[in-house]
Amino acid sequence: SLFPGGDTTEEKQPPASTEDESQERVYGSDNTGVSDVTELKREEMCKILDQVKEKASSLLKSSLEWEKIDEKFDNTIESMEKK
Repeated sequence: SLFPGGDTTEEKQPPASTEDESQERVYGSDNTGVSDVTELKREEMCKILDQVKEKASSLLKSSLEWEKIDEKFDNTIESMEKK
């Protein structure tokens, strides 16, 4: 007879795998594939953000220039009306 904790003839089943363990098998232990994709996405988002900033800066500059033109036009109209 066998005592608890002693040798048995049955093989112990491995514990049920967790989602993390499954992902580790798919992506590798250091998740290199995932981190590469994440880095590429981050770089792409940074480029897009830079483009948005550039467009916003250009739009602001145009808006300020338009205000100056509009102000000059108003002053010219006022000057002509006085004459």
